[in-house]
Amino acid sequence: MPRSAILFASFVLLLLAGGGPHAAIPGGELQPVIVQGADAGAVAQLVRRLGAEPTHHLPIIDAVGARLSAAQRAALARHPQVRRIWDDRPIAVTGAG
Repeated sequence: MPRSAILFASFVLLLLAGGGPHAAIPGGELQPVIVQGADAGAVAQLVRRLGAEPTHHLPIIDAVGARLSAAQRAALARHPQVRRIWDDRPIAVTGAG
């Protein structure tokens, strides 16, 4: 299997495992998250409507990254076009190569 496929699969698995969908955010500070919906463009518009800016676009998984307050995250979590929200955490691949 090509290294890029292994890295991508690892990234997706970590997204699915880390934080779980709609995990709580402590305090009022902005937290990096990944917001997934039916369409990355539509999710980006939702993020902008709440006063935040997408930090990165992930069209292969119909998602965007953003830095959100707890209130913004809660509002997105209730929106019917949002499938999941994960904490955006650093990942490291070990044993590749």
